[in-house]
Amino acid sequence: MPYAPRPCEEKERLRKALVAALQQLREATGVLRWAQYGQDFLDALDTTQKARTKYESARRTLEDHRKDHAC
Repeated sequence: MPYAPRPCEEKERLRKALVAALQQLREATGVLRWAQYGQDFLDALDTTQKARTKYESARRTLEDHRKDHAC
């Protein structure tokens, strides 16, 4: 009888980091939608750009892990 493969702990950690980064991006985007002008808008835009960068980095890291470890 075949056995179930052990879950990859690193993959799970990277997946959780991706989910957290996506949540931050969603929240930042929501704030940006309501910021209309001035410093509030610029701050919201900066926060959103940083969140997007963090999300993209987490996504690429998980994708690279999947390719490298075939899991």
